[in-house]
Amino acid sequence: MSSKWAFAGLLLIAFIWGSTFAIAKEVLTVFGPLQYISLRFGITALAALVLWGRSLRHTQRKTVWHGIGLGILLGIGFLTQTVGLAWTTASKSAFITGLSVPLVPLFGSLLGWTRLHRGNLIGTGTALVGFFLLCYPTGGFSDINSGDVVSLACTVAFALHILGTERSVSGSNVAALNVVQLFVCAIFLGLAWGVLFSAHLAGWPLPTAFAREVVIVSVPLKTGIQFCFLALITLLCYRIQTAAQRQVSATSAALIFSLEPVFATALAFLMLHETLGWRAGIGGALTVAAVFISELHPAVALPAKEPAPPTNQRFTT
Repeated sequence: MSSKWAFAGLLLIAFIWGSTFAIAKEVLTVFGPLQYISLRFGITALAALVLWGRSLRHTQRKTVWHGIGLGILLGIGFLTQTVGLAWTTASKSAFITGLSVPLVPLFGSLLGWTRLHRGNLIGTGTALVGFFLLCYPTGGFSDINSGDVVSLACTVAFALHILGTERSVSGSNVAALNVVQLFVCAIFLGLAWGVLFSAHLAGWPLPTAFAREVVIVSVPLKTGIQFCFLALITLLCYRIQTAAQRQVSATSAALIFSLEPVFATALAFLMLHETLGWRAGIGGALTVAAVFISELHPAVALPAKEPAPPTNQRFTT
């Protein structure tokens, strides 16, 4: 995949996530959020196994370990985002999640994985301002609660997942890496839902926000079709991401992903005739500009340090 196709692929992912928001919202009227992501990633993992299971036969051990690490980060990200959303507003959750954009270059630099250029820093700052205007909650953060704190964990997990993907795809079988990370994520989320359901069966009182998670629901045909569509779209998006991040830096990938709310807002304006305020308009424009500013001087991923080969020294007496 060339760098241009990789850039286009990541743009497609941001568009897909933004455009499927309305479908996911409708599915969530039937399922509890944790139920939803557990089953969604379960179906996604099974589909990945059917399509690319053969790639696991000759997979290197490092690819498996990388996939396990990425799957755990992905699971932590979705779990903390879902739990945090139960105790905070959607607008606050969206804004906190978007903070992963500046965290990617920050963590990459601190870990010695990325060499940043001025364009990356300007682009990241511009994206943060744009995201602030686009998603900052009207009520602000004067009433910070436990949901906001939990949501911060998802921000860290998603930032590390983007960085980890950049480090893992080099020299790895992308298909095998995808299968492992999706299966580990599905198991992680399934265990989390299982713990919640077991607590309910044991008679432990659950927070009101999680009451729907332990209800066995009857799924209408339309919702089932939508659910399977979202699961397969998830498979497509992570397959593209792992391939594209061979050519696009983690910093650039994070900036491109920040376009998700821009696409969601634009589609809501065009298709649902929702009102687009001045803040959303300026914020969206700044976020788009940030991607191109950053791409003028893309970040450079530093190669992983390889252990020094042993030297054969001869000693003479």
